[in-house]
Amino acid sequence: MNVKIAKTDAVTVRLDPELKGRLARASTKLDLSENDIVRHALRAAVNAIEANDYKIELPIEMPLAKGPIGSPVTGPHKPEVKYSKGKRH
Repeated sequence: MNVKIAKTDAVTVRLDPELKGRLARASTKLDLSENDIVRHALRAAVNAIEANDYKIELPIEMPLAKGPIGSPVTGPHKPEVKYSKGKRH
């Protein structure tokens, strides 16, 4: 099987211990890597900023999805492929 991996760039984000703990708990409960959660949250934040013509007030308020989010990553209810956390595939 020939699988192509999209090239990605890395960004370093510093989190305080409380937020890191919350991220770790969400990762476990959703069966997603912390990286996946951060990537989806960042995409949602940038989408909200762009949709508001680059005018923001912090904190950014984002509505929760009422249905499935268009994403190849799924939660524990319908995992298509399960990878170990932190590994790139």
